[in-house]
Amino acid sequence: MFTRDMDRFIRFYEEVFDAETKFDLSEPGPGGGAVRHALIDLGGGFALHSFQMPEPTGYEDGSMQMGKRGHIDHLALNVDDEVRLQEVRRRLVKAGASDGTITDFGAIRLVTFRDPDGMEGEVARWTDSKRVLGFDERKREMWPDNNGEHPDIAKVRIGGELCRTAQSGRSTLLVDMDSLLVPDSSR
Repeated sequence: MFTRDMDRFIRFYEEVFDAETKFDLSEPGPGGGAVRHALIDLGGGFALHSFQMPEPTGYEDGSMQMGKRGHIDHLALNVDDEVRLQEVRRRLVKAGASDGTITDFGAIRLVTFRDPDGMEGEVARWTDSKRVLGFDERKREMWPDNNGEHPDIAKVRIGGELCRTAQSGRSTLLVDMDSLLVPDSSR
C-alpha cells in the first residue's frame, strides 16, 4: 500500500487497530529520493507493508513495476466479538475515519472506514459462519459418517488429522509439503 504520509499512516493503524510497527526504514529510491517503508502488524498473521515514495506514483494496468501495479479495492479486517467491533468502531469515529454506522447482514456485522490516504476498509464480526457457508442439518443426515461433508471433498491432512478452526468448524488449509494428502478424485 502506498501512503503520502507514513507517520500519519502508522499512527492511524496503531491507534485504531492496536497495530505494531515491526520496522520503519528509508532506503535510496529511484531518481535519488528516499523510499520509506514500514511493516505494520495487525495480528493474526496479517500485516500492511506500506510505502511512501519520493513522488506520487501513477497506476498503469498490467504493469509489474512496483508503484504502478494498481490499487487495492478495500481492506477487510475481522474481529472476534461484538465488544471488539464496538471498540474499533469507537476508535474509527474518534479518528474521523467513519460515521460509525454498523451494517448488519445477519451473518456478518460490519463498520466501514476510510484511512488517512483514502483506502476504504471494513471491520467485520461474523455472527453465524454456518449460515454464510451454507451449512445445514440435511448435510449431516445425507453424510453422517463424514460429519456433513460430501465424501469427494478434498481434505488437507496433517499427520492424518483434518484440521478445523475452533470458531466455525470449517476446514483449515495447513500446508506441510511433506505430508500433504489430497485425493486424486478432487482434480
